[in-house]
Amino acid sequence: MQELLRNAVSGWQRYTDDGKYAVLLLGILLLYWYLKRTGSDACTANRNLLWKYTVLTAVMAIFPVTGAILMKYQTRFYDYEWIWSLVPVTLVIAAGMTGFYLECYRKYWKGKLVKPALLAAAGLALLFLCGNMGKSLVQREMNAEGKETASRILEEINALSVAADHGDENRDGDLGNTESICLWAPREIMQYVRGISAEIQLLYGRNMWDQALNAYSYDTYSPELTELYEWMEQLDDRETIPEEAESMGPVYLEAALEYGVNCIVVPQGSQDITDSLKRISEKKSLQIVKQSAEGFEIYRILK
Repeated sequence: MQELLRNAVSGWQRYTDDGKYAVLLLGILLLYWYLKRTGSDACTANRNLLWKYTVLTAVMAIFPVTGAILMKYQTRFYDYEWIWSLVPVTLVIAAGMTGFYLECYRKYWKGKLVKPALLAAAGLALLFLCGNMGKSLVQREMNAEGKETASRILEEINALSVAADHGDENRDGDLGNTESICLWAPREIMQYVRGISAEIQLLYGRNMWDQALNAYSYDTYSPELTELYEWMEQLDDRETIPEEAESMGPVYLEAALEYGVNCIVVPQGSQDITDSLKRISEKKSLQIVKQSAEGFEIYRILK
């Protein structure tokens, strides 16, 4: 329960960092309360139920204890931000701003043009300044950059496959025809592959690291596949790899080949991986085609 409470507190901070619509919602609710006390026509009876529901769910989402209860209810696979799907944020903001605009128009500016237009422009500017209700702009830019990098990596992989299919005169031996690609790569590459190409198979999917995707599934990855994932992620910072994990590199590489992997992407500078793959290829009578791109080494394993 303490962990849920901590997640609820940090989740509220994340939610308001990404956008200020929650703050705008609270302002709309406060405005509605004031207009209701003054007997304004903007507070019609058919809106009372919506406003009461919004107040209830918003308060439950904001306060850590009730927020933790909601997180417990939605299961641990979902983060704090998901509980705000219970709150009709967009609907209430739209209704509140529209009601405020109509109230001002009827009381002060009926028949006028400039001031109502300025108020509408100010409302649009306020919405723009509140940011967004999803991922931050920085996160979206990082995702776009990551997808572009993954796209270029896949282009190199396809180029290696085409060269193998037709026989490349710059490479030794007859590479022959290649089978479908089964990719093993760092998460920063694999998380974008399925959105770029449905033809490439993956050793494991996003549900390996994004537990929310397993919320309604009882299938789990084997311990061996989990170890392969953890070892691959350690390659991003080789200085922090434990000696035991580093010595297990050849074992993990051979295990990946047993799972059907025929294309491996690792960060550049992993010379021991090159040496290990050469030894494995000699033992299993395989051929390795290597290419570098975007700070990664691409190994295409051919039978």
